[in-house]
Amino acid sequence: MGNTQSSGRDANLCTTPECISIANGILSKLAPNYHDLDPYACGGYYETTALGLTDLLKSDQGDQLIDNSVLISNVLEKPYDLYATSSPSPLDEAFFIKLQTAYLTCMDEETILEIGTAPLNKLLEGFLEVFPLGEDDYANPKNLTEEDYELTRTAWAALAKMGVPAFFVPLPQPDADDASVYIPGINIVKPGTAIALQAKELLLPTLQLLLPNSTAKSAEVLALGLVELDTKLALIYPGDGYNVPYKEFFATITFDEAAKLVPALDIPGALGQISPASKEKGRLSWGFPEVAAATNEILLGTTKPAIQAYFMWQIIQSFLPAVNSPELALVNPPTKARREICTADLGQRIPFLASKVYLDKVYTDEVDTTLNQLVSNIHSGVQADMDNLEWASEAARAAFKDKLSKLVPNVGYSRSKPNNKLAQEVAEFYEPLNVTDNYFGFVTNSNAFNVVPYLTTMLNNGAPDREQWNYLLTTYGSAETVNAQYQALLNAIFIPYGMAQANHFSPSAPGYIQYGGIGYIIAHEFIHSLDTKGSQVGPDGSIYPGGAEQWIDEPTLAAYGERAKCIAEQSSSWTVLINGTEEIPQNGTDKLNEDLADSGGVNVAFRAWQRRQAHDQDLPGLQDEFTHEQLFYLANAGPWCSVATAAVNASYVDGTDHHSIAYARINNMVLNSRGFREAFGCPVKEPTCELF
Repeated sequence: MGNTQSSGRDANLCTTPECISIANGILSKLAPNYHDLDPYACGGYYETTALGLTDLLKSDQGDQLIDNSVLISNVLEKPYDLYATSSPSPLDEAFFIKLQTAYLTCMDEETILEIGTAPLNKLLEGFLEVFPLGEDDYANPKNLTEEDYELTRTAWAALAKMGVPAFFVPLPQPDADDASVYIPGINIVKPGTAIALQAKELLLPTLQLLLPNSTAKSAEVLALGLVELDTKLALIYPGDGYNVPYKEFFATITFDEAAKLVPALDIPGALGQISPASKEKGRLSWGFPEVAAATNEILLGTTKPAIQAYFMWQIIQSFLPAVNSPELALVNPPTKARREICTADLGQRIPFLASKVYLDKVYTDEVDTTLNQLVSNIHSGVQADMDNLEWASEAARAAFKDKLSKLVPNVGYSRSKPNNKLAQEVAEFYEPLNVTDNYFGFVTNSNAFNVVPYLTTMLNNGAPDREQWNYLLTTYGSAETVNAQYQALLNAIFIPYGMAQANHFSPSAPGYIQYGGIGYIIAHEFIHSLDTKGSQVGPDGSIYPGGAEQWIDEPTLAAYGERAKCIAEQSSSWTVLINGTEEIPQNGTDKLNEDLADSGGVNVAFRAWQRRQAHDQDLPGLQDEFTHEQLFYLANAGPWCSVATAAVNASYVDGTDHHSIAYARINNMVLNSRGFREAFGCPVKEPTCELF
């Protein structure tokens, strides 16, 4: 690994418990007989970490998520008084009980098992009143016709009100043409789950178990029709749009135009019923509108029983986690401890309530001040770095800086609508939600709450609030989340408090640990604003109709493209082991934006740390072996050490996970870092690929 000798600096040892823990974490993962950073920085972790029976992945991030889960569980498994007396601004007892009830009913596996599938059976039975078919329809299935549109339109509206996605899902979204307003967004629902279950020969018995008696006897017809429809939808599915240019992804259209796309569903009409505020907007944002037209053609070529089966299957998927039965053991096997399942469920369904008790436990002024200062330093640092981009024109550098200067960093937790530390605001947000004393009822009510009231509230709010943790748009809103995100249509980043814990951050840690750990993650998100997708969006989140070409000159774009191509080719050189024998190369084009943000992020964070010019203390047991510069890169690599199943590894090559697999991610970052090459005395100091 090159030079690992001390730089001769004066001993100035940090002996706090935090520093001892950090040093131990680094040492325990090392395997110094290797030359690549992975497995040098992770070999010890690989040798001492094993997957449990239900584990899919083991990593620092996963461990932190478990720690956060345990913390919330410990609060909710005790009386309100213990929580209230230890919180500076506790939730009112009624809202604590609301959260606690949701958690405890989820944890009550005995009652869930005793109730069995009855609530889901009843829900499906109610749906048959919305989409009724007779015995002859099953015995002699006929294709949908325009005369049958009332059936499919009513069914789609019914599922939308329940918060169940079917074919397309409505979400509030900043207008792609005018980011100053929210409009309804329509996105495609990913198909393929029925196909996957059919391959395991589990689809038919699942339908036979869950469908009402009137249709269970036709389960075979329904299963065959469902798989055929699911297969057709899979053939036209364009993917998640991650690497598709925004101008090809979104189309802002009027309600009248939208009604013509899928007349079989009349989504605009249904939206107008569900949320009048939707129709008042007069337009909506549709993802991949050409797929919508193709979907309508598929529906007209599909039997009514198959379409009925599809709607029922979507209901089953949405509510299956809320029921239990011995017959479902293979269909819905647990992959986590029940505590983790239930706290994760709270984080998805009522994130601001869950976050409130989490913040009451972990929030400190020291963490908040240190983390916000770190974000501020990196924010100013990445802007300063733009001045040194030799491949970019002066005008392009100025434009990059302008966009970065207007990017909104959201740190820790939601501070707007609601402010997650203010109990009254959180209580007002969840006032309309009824939490019942049974888990299925909670799931039903929270599904509906997150679609109808929240959709309407956001659409009525006017301009998007770039400081709001809109969990329908950002995919999460809970402060305990161990993830971070750049939201292009807001030009904002979100760094939850869940990231600001021991595995990535400690306010008393030396700067090289802070900047190498969470500092890199923050910088990674900033760089996303200038990746191949982020560069298609302006400082306010509006999509440039002409794409990046509209604001970046041609020579700069050409130079950008050459450097991006280097990163993509580098990523494609890594292979992923599948099923223990087959090695499949990564798709560098698919990984480009994440790899670009990785390489740029670690460089930005390193330079930001160097600008501090602070005298960092040494870490015990490491001061004679590593320089601070070397420890920056070890701190950067350590959190990404991981052990995973073949199924998780497959996600890196099937388009599911757009990041590089961990060992490629670790090595690519440092291969593309001049700072790393100089710190470890590499013969070649020039980065393999360098963009930011």
